[in-house]
Amino acid sequence: MKVNISPGVGIIKIFKALDYESWFALAEYIDNSISSYLAKKNQIIEQEPDFKLRIQIDLNFVDNHIQIKDNAGGIESEKYEYAFRAAEIPDDTTGLNEFGMGMKTASSWLANKWTVKTTAIGENVEREIQFNVNEVVNNNIHELDAKENLVSEKAHYTVIRLEELTGNAPQQRDLNKIRKHLASIHRKFIRRSDIDIEVNGEKLIFENSEILKSPRWDNPNSDEIEWKLEIDESFGTNKRVSGFIALLSTMSTSAKNGFSLFRRGRVIEGSGDDLFRPKQLCGSTGSHQYKRVFGELELEGFNVDFTKGKFIGDKDFDELLDLLQDYCDSDEMPLLRHARNYRKPQPKESLKDIASKGAKEYRERGKNKEVSASIEKALNETKDSVISEVIPESNKLEQITEEFTYNGTRYIVELDLVDTPEMDDWIVILNQENITDNITKIKVRLSLIHPFMSSFGTDDIQPFIRLAIALSISESLARISGGGPGAVRRNLNKLLSSGLAQ
Repeated sequence: MKVNISPGVGIIKIFKALDYESWFALAEYIDNSISSYLAKKNQIIEQEPDFKLRIQIDLNFVDNHIQIKDNAGGIESEKYEYAFRAAEIPDDTTGLNEFGMGMKTASSWLANKWTVKTTAIGENVEREIQFNVNEVVNNNIHELDAKENLVSEKAHYTVIRLEELTGNAPQQRDLNKIRKHLASIHRKFIRRSDIDIEVNGEKLIFENSEILKSPRWDNPNSDEIEWKLEIDESFGTNKRVSGFIALLSTMSTSAKNGFSLFRRGRVIEGSGDDLFRPKQLCGSTGSHQYKRVFGELELEGFNVDFTKGKFIGDKDFDELLDLLQDYCDSDEMPLLRHARNYRKPQPKESLKDIASKGAKEYRERGKNKEVSASIEKALNETKDSVISEVIPESNKLEQITEEFTYNGTRYIVELDLVDTPEMDDWIVILNQENITDNITKIKVRLSLIHPFMSSFGTDDIQPFIRLAIALSISESLARISGGGPGAVRRNLNKLLSSGLAQ
């Protein structure tokens, strides 16, 4: 069978230069398979009531080829020639393969030679065609031979094999990233019970993020709210947005926070970790709002580029962001304000772990320091003379002891890491005592449940420990010298340039 692949042969040579990602290229095959299945679903289900669409992508890094196989509806005879024309728009542009470019673009971007074998349900002919990109372009070939074989009318599948891979082809190190992006792009389809997608034998799974449930930040004793807003609004010129905006139960800095923007059920922008994070909705980078806001938004009426990797600029996009900002910060459901102001209480076990980890790291960094015998003797002699507020044992998380010599005076700082609810201040200097003429002991407490720590001290508390120690010594020196408020700052600057900076 002769297959006419013109017009559009000349455009093939520019495919390799496209600014593309491997997961977007592979997503084109998945789009085609899903479209083929949905178009023929009734016919397939009538023949196979328990049918499940299975799409298999195999990236062979040993023999250097890629194979995509599905059991969808196949390429039917009347659409066969169109499928191999590089610039042919399909009759139906409402589906996932609206541009008629996916298979040709992706295959020519990934490989110099690709073969397609397919049979459509209800037809008894299997066709196989080989497309050699260099031969077609260099020799201006407009027809290709397709081999034909008789098969059962009940058979339906497509197998695409890519060989002589280009430098655009994915490497083995990209495998997990590809799985993550493809699962993200096609999450709405793999959530269905009748579609499975596999990459190198591993079924794609998309893990939904847990949504925050908590009382309002300004009324902590009120009932818990699930911080999620469903959206379905029309706006602009024949535009519509649906989906949801919500807050993450556990804050994320780069993996789960942000938006995925869909069109026709598949992600256009915001797959994997590359999510869409407009400042208008997500706030400043690194803020609590930035780390909590996420969502899935299906957009209608917007155009995309032919690689389906981004939306094409549209003045209505600004209106969309304004609408969403107003929608999710109403008095009834102030989602964005809650994201900015809410601080999640730390569980007791979590605080203990944080304190233990911080104290251990601090001690390990100073493990070569030794306490002199005279200081040990002085501590033993004055142990009972230290007056300090009693803390319940359950609220004592860790204690850190640090020693410094400054201007001939040895300072011993005992820093308690606590979670005492009654302690309103971040740092409290409980007691300062001159043990001898040249030894001063300072007792300090640092609250790990203070809002400042809840906001910024949940991962690494080393900077807070060092700052607390430096502040306590600075205040002590200022009190002794009578140097006024500026002395605290000057002493602090000196101390933070010392061993506390290491």
